[in-house]
Amino acid sequence: MEFTITHLVILSFLGFVVTFLGFAVTIGTILYNEGKRKGTVKAALEKLAEEVAALTKRVDKEVSGLTKRVEKLAEEVTALTKRVDKEVAGLTKRVEKLAEEVAALTKRVDKIYEIFFDRGVGKTLADHSPLGLNDLGKKIAEELDLESLAEIHAPVMKARTAKLNPYDVQRLCFKYVQNDLVAELREKSPEQFEDISLMAYKHGIPREDVLQIVGVLLRDSILTSMERSDSDSGVKE
Repeated sequence: MEFTITHLVILSFLGFVVTFLGFAVTIGTILYNEGKRKGTVKAALEKLAEEVAALTKRVDKEVSGLTKRVEKLAEEVTALTKRVDKEVAGLTKRVEKLAEEVAALTKRVDKIYEIFFDRGVGKTLADHSPLGLNDLGKKIAEELDLESLAEIHAPVMKARTAKLNPYDVQRLCFKYVQNDLVAELREKSPEQFEDISLMAYKHGIPREDVLQIVGVLLRDSILTSMERSDSDSGVKE
């Protein structure tokens, strides 16, 4: 069998066809793989988009919950502020009321002192100037050891009466025994306070007359201390 030109052409054409088919298969495979790859990326992107959407919803939910908690906390702070303001207002009113009561008590004490000091010379004092103890006053002072009681309280009154004249020293001493001393004896030395009361009862005199004895002794102690201090100052000069 002879190969003619026709046969050669046919073989060449067949070779071209085979080559073309091989190229087409290669291109098809590439396109298929590329499409498949693109499909995977698309699916991945879609999945990522879903996750982002889910995350966004979760974030929105968390933010919403946090906002509600912040709003609730703000309400609680507001309520607490109102309650504190109310308590402070109530406390202020109580303090003001207490101040009024203290002022009223001070007036009462001053009134008591005026009655006590202006009632005239008691039965334990000698009716001369300056006021001193009479025989009854000296006797009671000795029996109750009121001089020691006066000396115990002298340091307090010395600080309060520094640079005052004798009249004001006496006035403050009488006021002190009627107010501070009575309160302290009632609280810390009830037995001694009871002895003073019984002594007043025994002699048929007001308890204030016994307290006047302490006032005079306290005054004398302070004035003596002042005179001694002035004398020492003169010596140094």
